[in-house]
Amino acid sequence: MRLQAAAAQAQADAEAARGLSVLDGAAGPQLRIIADQRSRHASALADELSRYVERPTSVTAAPSSTPVAPSPVSRQALHAQLTRSAKDAGDAAVAASGYQAALLGSVAAATRVHAEVVLA
Repeated sequence: MRLQAAAAQAQADAEAARGLSVLDGAAGPQLRIIADQRSRHASALADELSRYVERPTSVTAAPSSTPVAPSPVSRQALHAQLTRSAKDAGDAAVAASGYQAALLGSVAAATRVHAEVVLA
């Protein structure tokens, strides 16, 4: 499902940015902005998925039995990851309709800004 994939990508982006913020002190503030906003994207997408499937609780990925810390990434790898996430969300927006299309389009635009402006 489009929303579920976009929410998972947003959460992965947030975790990668948060992990990199610890390692890259110079870019730490920008990386924390990306992490916070991508976490909000994941929440908004999960909330919409919950409404879509008419479940009373938010839908999130089931935790694995052993928590795995995200691997530290480079700024270049995070840029590529964010660019890919923005493209995927944009493609999903084109395929969706109504509020879901608007939400996915907004997420795509914000993620593109993260990659091209905030991370630059």
